[in-house]
Amino acid sequence: MGHSAARRMIASLAIGGLAAGAITGAASPVLAAGATHPAAMSESALGNHDGAPIAARYTANDRARVANGDPRPVGRLLAYDRHGAGRIVEVMGNLATARRIAVIVPGMGWNAGRVLKERNTNPDGPVMGAVALADRMRHDAPGLPTAVVMWLGYHPPTGIDVDVMRSTRAAAGANRLLSFLRGLPGRARLTLVCHSYGAVVCGRAASRLPHQVGDLVALAAPGMDVRTAAGLRTTARVWTARANDDPIRFTPFVRVGGFGHGTDPVSARFGAVVMRTGSATGHSHYFRPGTESLENVARIADGHRAEVTRRADAS
Repeated sequence: MGHSAARRMIASLAIGGLAAGAITGAASPVLAAGATHPAAMSESALGNHDGAPIAARYTANDRARVANGDPRPVGRLLAYDRHGAGRIVEVMGNLATARRIAVIVPGMGWNAGRVLKERNTNPDGPVMGAVALADRMRHDAPGLPTAVVMWLGYHPPTGIDVDVMRSTRAAAGANRLLSFLRGLPGRARLTLVCHSYGAVVCGRAASRLPHQVGDLVALAAPGMDVRTAAGLRTTARVWTARANDDPIRFTPFVRVGGFGHGTDPVSARFGAVVMRTGSATGHSHYFRPGTESLENVARIADGHRAEVTRRADAS
């Protein structure tokens, strides 16, 4: 298919989806005053436009990926940007029909290039974590339409440096995350699953989350930029977890002069519901199949809160 023909096809998808919700299966998004209509966008802009028809975004991003010579992803690309550190959003399952959607927000060290390179080789990477969570959700609730999104729509810190101790990248990421969440199908119930520095992003977004977000799960968090869970000012239920040997436990849980991210989220003083992690070890094994942490996250995302195993020794 030629470039101009592909552009016409994508424009047709965008117009049809916006007119009747035919692509997303959800209510048509309302464009803000002065916003560019998706049919008039370039392919790259359409592929990364929150609220644009899902199928049109998949088509645009697949074409961009092929043009760049990147490997085929495990899921479908809802966002794809290879400029600089890039952005990438990958979907496991049918996002348009899902009634329960979990959104994984990774932490430091991840970028679009690394996600694509380690897409199916790193069992502790965010893509395989999304696959494991999607599999577990389907296993636990086979009749429930579900989907899992790996959302790397921001630029995390690259490593243990000044950026990771500050919240500048988290604040910028929170705004992008909110835009993304508001563009998801409106009838789905959402769960945020935030790992490491991703929990700071979620903490920054918490007070402005759309009402569809019922639960916020912070795994291996260095803090959430607040003193207590109540300080998040969110209607979502806040859950936290940390493996016993996770090195993040050595983080100075303070916030002074813009450095640090506040109270330890698994402490009793923070006031969140602390989940058990079972056999999960280290900083990145929370989505390993068979771990209690993965099972608990799936229970929350499926809406089975009462089945979550909780820690009684949070301190």
